[in-house]
Amino acid sequence: MAASAPDISCGTHPFSFPSADVIFLSSDNITFRVHKIILALASEFFAMMFTLPQSVSASARSSTSDVHDIEQAELDGLPLLRVAESGLVLENLFRLCYPIDDPILTDLDEVGASLQAAMKYDLQEATKLLKERLIALVAADPLRAYAIACRYSLEDVAATAADKVLRSRIQVKYINAMDHITAGAYYRLLRYCQLQGNVCGSWVFCEQVTMRSNRLNLSGLRTAYLPSIDNPPTDALMRCSDSTVFKVHCTVLCMASSILQEKFCDLIDTHAATGLPEDNQQRRIDIPDDNWSGFALLRMCYDSDVELDSIDEISAALTLARKYGVKKAIRSLTRKLSSYADRVPVQVYFIACQFGLTKAASEAAKMSLSSELEPLCYDVMEEVSAKAYHQLQCYRRTCGKVATAVITDGVRWVPYLHRLSASVYGPPACFKAYPTNSTSTLLPCWCRVYLDRALSTSEVNNCRFCKNGIVVTEFSSVSAALAKLIENAVTQVKFQFT
Repeated sequence: MAASAPDISCGTHPFSFPSADVIFLSSDNITFRVHKIILALASEFFAMMFTLPQSVSASARSSTSDVHDIEQAELDGLPLLRVAESGLVLENLFRLCYPIDDPILTDLDEVGASLQAAMKYDLQEATKLLKERLIALVAADPLRAYAIACRYSLEDVAATAADKVLRSRIQVKYINAMDHITAGAYYRLLRYCQLQGNVCGSWVFCEQVTMRSNRLNLSGLRTAYLPSIDNPPTDALMRCSDSTVFKVHCTVLCMASSILQEKFCDLIDTHAATGLPEDNQQRRIDIPDDNWSGFALLRMCYDSDVELDSIDEISAALTLARKYGVKKAIRSLTRKLSSYADRVPVQVYFIACQFGLTKAASEAAKMSLSSELEPLCYDVMEEVSAKAYHQLQCYRRTCGKVATAVITDGVRWVPYLHRLSASVYGPPACFKAYPTNSTSTLLPCWCRVYLDRALSTSEVNNCRFCKNGIVVTEFSSVSAALAKLIENAVTQVKFQFT
């Protein structure tokens, strides 16, 4: 297929070689005439692709699924390869491959984009040179360098950038480049700076290795599986990746799961095209999951409740339900997930973010106001963007400002209490039990100081009724009323989930 010439421009010298035997076309329609032999020597990926026939070389894609966008055409009698990279990135890569001057790289974003392409096409020498350039630019913008390093799993570069952030006393703030790294990587930078770099030797920034398994613990449930499975008789089979075969009802699975419905439709089309008889032995679909997951999937499809013992199992079940589009199970599992919000709100929040459960994430964010955000860290933070962590931070910060405004505007003497307590006992850091009429009330350690001073100082002008009757009970009532005001104000803060 010949490429249309209108809007195509030629790359700058030297990538307009008359002797070129392949042409690359960038995303912004710039052509680069280069030599297969040079690229093949620089990259095993290109070496493999150029040995395949032109009609199938577009299938020469990396098993990592990063390389998925090469399209083939023809221009001036030469193979034309359309790629996703810009002309600037391609020129940088080719300059690093050819025996000519290397590109002058001073912009971190340009280095990051070029590094991504070099890794994508397995250009090892170019990758090495670009990493060195990235390290050289760390001092210019260590936060952006950290984000780029974590995005491409460059642990040594990330460690260098994090150390620069710490030593430069730069405020760790969220930047747009962090949209592409995990919440875990963002958390570890924050925590590293909070600990002043005093971390264990096994500390990593890019990706935390976890032992969490996505397999559902369904042992013991097999005997409870659908006792009426053969009534009415089954009419299809579902085979798992470990060759376990389940007898199933085609209609039930099609109604419950959009993905399984597609599989059965494809199967029917195949039978129609080949003329095979459609009996139970041929009516079989395959799924890429083991028998444990297949078992759980069928229970979801047949509307049987799966007993899950932990929030991690709920997360694994949600992964399975979303993978196969079992909507009813997703709703049920979301309710189960939300039931954990009062115990582990931060973990529920990140799981909800992982699956795009907006309402559940918002409710968990509100519940998290009674918990510390650091040093809490969960495995699921490796599955969601740092943006989710940042949004939770912003929400909590906004709620804090709203609560402070209520206290400052509504109860003018609270700042005086803190100054008073700090001058007598230091910062408030504990609670003591004070007796009431029926039980005891836990109040801050400065409460007694305030009560004593309130009765003796002229700075607090109490009326004769309060002066004679102020006790812990009244103070507790005032605190409860203030807490209610704060809660009402915080409720008005809307969590922004994107």
